[in-house]
Amino acid sequence: MIDPSAQLPADLELPAFTVVDAEVRIELGCRLGPFCHLHRGARLGAGVELGSHVVIGEGAILEDGVRLGSHTVVHPRTRVGSGSLVGDHAILGKLPTTASTSTLKPTGELPPLKMGPGCTVGALAVIYAGTILAEEVFVADLASIRERCRLERRVIVGRGATVENDVTIGESTKLQAEVYITALSTLEAHIFVAPAVVTTNDNYLARTEERFQHRKGCVLRSGCRIGGGAVLLPGVEIGEEAVVGAGSVVTRAVPTMKVAYGTPARVVRPTPPEQLLSAQKKS
Repeated sequence: MIDPSAQLPADLELPAFTVVDAEVRIELGCRLGPFCHLHRGARLGAGVELGSHVVIGEGAILEDGVRLGSHTVVHPRTRVGSGSLVGDHAILGKLPTTASTSTLKPTGELPPLKMGPGCTVGALAVIYAGTILAEEVFVADLASIRERCRLERRVIVGRGATVENDVTIGESTKLQAEVYITALSTLEAHIFVAPAVVTTNDNYLARTEERFQHRKGCVLRSGCRIGGGAVLLPGVEIGEEAVVGAGSVVTRAVPTMKVAYGTPARVVRPTPPEQLLSAQKKS
């Protein structure tokens, strides 16, 4: 079913059961799989490719060369940057929902998700509204990125990793598989976070009203590295080029360019000079 107000190129072949609503605009060279639904005002740039059963929400924009896997859902007003690749069953621009007993309350209307050019989003990944991905961000299969986050250029979010709401992540930072970044955290540039690292923001473990005055995410400064399975307690700061050993429980700040490990983690030595970022750039 094609609305007569839709603007389609003459050479476009629409497969069976395609629905194109009013004011949709599709540029040259696009290919659509069967059972796609393009809602009112959606825009497809030149050379966009959609798998089967794709839903494009009202006013969403797919820039030139975007490719979406089958069963992808793009929520209203989401913008996907040119040349981006999105895997099957991904959800882009989802609005948050909360349980009736949740302490996380709605904060008003969220702006749409914006993805820069050259991003990759894996199969079954979910990225919420209000978030911004800069160019060439890589989000692996099954990852989740909540609302009001900002990921800078070339950030990598590994398979099954979770980035909660109101998190900023700096350029070229890498989160490995199953990492959990708690809400209200700040990660600067060129950080490495190994698999299954957990960060926390509530020392009161969801008890007492006082906890709301002290809830605070972690701060990871540029170039620091966190070993696999480490746990960072609320408000902990890891200094520039510092290293946290695998399996550590970090209860206090780790100074710049120091190595700390253990339960609780304690500083044991300086970061080896050959491991500093400045040394890598020279080699």
